[in-house]
Amino acid sequence: MGDNELCVLVGGVMAHYDEVFRIKSTGAKAYVFHMLSGMWKTIAERCFMWLGGFRSSKLLKILGNHLEPLTDQQLMGICNLLQSSQQAEDA
Repeated sequence: MGDNELCVLVGGVMAHYDEVFRIKSTGAKAYVFHMLSGMWKTIAERCFMWLGGFRSSKLLKILGNHLEPLTDQQLMGICNLLQSSQQAEDA
């Protein structure tokens, strides 16, 4: 493969990743807890995250301690998300 062809290929890959991260950024701004839960990931990605020891429930616990002041409705939403996240991890 020549330098020009390689440059086009690398440029295409970089454009793809730019688009992926733009979409993730838009999703995080719209609903950050959905992004943190990892439910949008493929089964393989979730498996590797599990093997690596990542648990979204731990991240939610850490974030919950730094989000103040919260309304009762927001607090209940975080508790429900934490509970569903723990159930999904256990499953």
